[in-house]
Amino acid sequence: MLLDQVTQSRSVEYIDAASQLGIADLLQSELHLGYYDNLQVRYLSGVAPGQYGQTTNAEDADHLSLWTRAAKQNCDDEMLAAAKRNLLDLLHFGLCESMQASIELLCHRANWAPRQFNLHLNRGQTGAKALADALSAEEIAIIRDVNKYDLALYEFAKAEFKLRYQELWEESLRAKKHHFDLSPDAEKRPTHIDPFEPEPQTSPVVSDFLEEHFQHQHSGDKKLERLNIKFSDPIFLSGWYPREYNNSLKTWLRWAGPDTTSYLYLPLKPGSSYRISFWVLFCMSADIQESISLEVEGTPIPLQSLYVTDANENVQTLLTGVIPSELISEDFAYTKIIFKTNRVVPLEVAESDPPVRYVSFATNGLTIEPVTDPNLVEALLQTNAQLQKFQDRSHHFEAQVQQIQTALHDSQAQVQQFQAELQQLKEHAAAIQIEQSLVEEQPQPHVVEEQVQLHVQAILQEAQLQTQQLQSELHQSCQELEQTKKMLKKTQSKLERVDNKRKQFRQQLEQTRSQLQQTQAEVEAMETSKFWKMRKTWFKIKDSIGLGH
Repeated sequence: MLLDQVTQSRSVEYIDAASQLGIADLLQSELHLGYYDNLQVRYLSGVAPGQYGQTTNAEDADHLSLWTRAAKQNCDDEMLAAAKRNLLDLLHFGLCESMQASIELLCHRANWAPRQFNLHLNRGQTGAKALADALSAEEIAIIRDVNKYDLALYEFAKAEFKLRYQELWEESLRAKKHHFDLSPDAEKRPTHIDPFEPEPQTSPVVSDFLEEHFQHQHSGDKKLERLNIKFSDPIFLSGWYPREYNNSLKTWLRWAGPDTTSYLYLPLKPGSSYRISFWVLFCMSADIQESISLEVEGTPIPLQSLYVTDANENVQTLLTGVIPSELISEDFAYTKIIFKTNRVVPLEVAESDPPVRYVSFATNGLTIEPVTDPNLVEALLQTNAQLQKFQDRSHHFEAQVQQIQTALHDSQAQVQQFQAELQQLKEHAAAIQIEQSLVEEQPQPHVVEEQVQLHVQAILQEAQLQTQQLQSELHQSCQELEQTKKMLKKTQSKLERVDNKRKQFRQQLEQTRSQLQQTQAEVEAMETSKFWKMRKTWFKIKDSIGLGH
């Protein structure tokens, strides 16, 4: 306890000195040397600061002498050698400047499913290069000299990391050749890889190998028929952001992103078809929600939507589908469920690093349960297909109705325009008639009178022709308007029939689900009854005495 108090007091003293001294003076001070220098070597060697020369007779020492004996000790070659040995004994270590390669090596060593590194956390405001540029050559030389053992450990770790990644790359190439890789770029793949300058074609090759390695290493894992996957629990996945707790919904959830494809690995037992269900708790847009799809072994899984509004007026969607039994492979320990969306959208997250994530939708997990009746599976698949057809036809009819309504609006505008022009022509004809009457009343020469009459008659004939033409066009427009109204009524009646059929299919689906749940409950009740237990016991007795079934 006294040692901890001394360490804390010296730490405060070190922080005070760091705010007053320059970098060179601080690194060369007694507060730093023998304690804060070469920290990676000190901790990896197992002799961290505060562990040297500990004494049980601390009561006889003042604070300064206790600090000197208990904490201060110069780093040496023996501590560096111990740090190297302990580093090699670790299951895995990585390097920040080669993060994706570090993640791939970790997946290989820990027998995890492959995953992409998609989130940068705890990033400083100033980059390492900017910090280095702010230092003088003398200060950099002092930093290197003071931490020379850490630099030696880093060079050792970097060389070992290259060797480990090269072994992983060679194993990946051998696996590709073993599976008859006939791709045209197979011969162009390099035989040696620098993890600090990765080639573009390394990721797919290594990812395929890691997935095969993952499936092989977990071949002995237990496969299940019922799964209730919660994102609050550990699970093999990729393409999801870290879990987060939502206070309003009181649940753990994950956002899919930053790519449009996300994965879950589930230990499904072969031989059965499965119903998969999951809630879309949040979604960035309506088109993204409509685009959510599932695939297993490259086969799309049709999904049905059920919309529910909670107490806070938040609309949540339950998506359900059926995975046919032929898609559950016996050769793989885990079935790979692929989630796809059409796009991702930037989302600002308060108090997050980075503050912007690229996401599509959020869910808290999923439920898997077997569907034992093959007829029910076929009925569900047919219902899904028919529902999809009805939805497509509904969208088509809605587009037609929109077009008809637009045409109807245009026709009404044309009718109004024709009526206005007709009114103008009538007024013009009336004015001409008034003018003609006035001309007839005045005494005019005979020639002038005939010319005026001819001119008026010509104007009247032209006005009558235009009036007849407008009346004809108005009559035709009215007929088109009546036809449009009839088509609109027919389309609306078709839409009503489609909605009725959709409701009928949903009712049938709910009845089928209810019957399935009732059947499952009856089976479970039978299997737990005394009669069933007696039946099993009787069969065991018959087998034991050789009577057979």
